[in-house]
Amino acid sequence: MNRRYNVDEYLSKIDMLRKHVPEIAITTDIIAGFPGETDEDHKATVKALTEIRFDGIFAFNYSPRPMTRAAEMDGQIEPEIRSERLAEILELQDRITLEKNRKLEGSVMEVLVDDFLDRGMPSSRTRTNKIVRLKGNNVIKGSIVNVQIEKAHKHNLLGRLDK
Repeated sequence: MNRRYNVDEYLSKIDMLRKHVPEIAITTDIIAGFPGETDEDHKATVKALTEIRFDGIFAFNYSPRPMTRAAEMDGQIEPEIRSERLAEILELQDRITLEKNRKLEGSVMEVLVDDFLDRGMPSSRTRTNKIVRLKGNNVIKGSIVNVQIEKAHKHNLLGRLDK
């Protein structure tokens, strides 16, 4: 995929970021089944996910696009294999994200109220872009409030205004 860095350089940068900004949330994008990806490459991706423990990922199957270099590359991966690899990646990351989110239960976090969902439930985001659904509706869109995190889910948190 024409990356200009290796895994050790990447891990070193993540370690440096976490050293200087301990509360940082790190995410990444992953393409499963890019042409030429071997079983060993996929296992290395899974190993890196396990070691790095991203807060979240954006992952999807490689799909050939007309008139791109990748669509013409040798080593196209069968769609079934791409799907299996993606499923493994997403399952692992869901577990990691839920574990990280559970560590936030009971904490108080500053959030920006950015939306109202069906039935008027406010939705907000932490400084690390985690979605927090808020109990109650006595907040104003655009306001910054402190909330106590009551429950963690794999894709969001549930909180109430901190008193």
